[in-house]
Amino acid sequence: MEVLGQVKTAKELNRKGHIRKYILSACYECGKERWVPFVNNSPSYFICNSCNKKLNKNGRWLGGQTIGYGYKYIKLTSDNFFFSMTDAENYVPEHRLVMAKSLGRCLWDWEVVHHINANRMDNRLENLLLLTQSEHAQLHKKLGEIN
Repeated sequence: MEVLGQVKTAKELNRKGHIRKYILSACYECGKERWVPFVNNSPSYFICNSCNKKLNKNGRWLGGQTIGYGYKYIKLTSDNFFFSMTDAENYVPEHRLVMAKSLGRCLWDWEVVHHINANRMDNRLENLLLLTQSEHAQLHKKLGEIN
């Protein structure tokens, strides 16, 4: 049985070409499930071709959101209270933004937001834990993971 987020090789899907891996992904607009190229640990497209034609948008457009290294990033404007947490391109990791909003303050650079279930896309508050960098390193060492 195939599930969203499952990754398969081109050979497993009987596809030819230079793309080696594909991920089962749902369109952000209509929810249609389809296999899309999986490059740099991220789906290459977030909107299916039919929605792309209707909306006349780039297939990677997420409405001010982007995904990189398994994390979702949110674009903020300069008038946003949490703008000081953004990077040079005005994006902030969603999990850090969720935690900051729950605390009602911006996070310090040394504060780490840990995903309890290790799923970097699961940014529900109950799945997040605020730690210092040393506490986070100790937690991963205790779990036997390489940080």
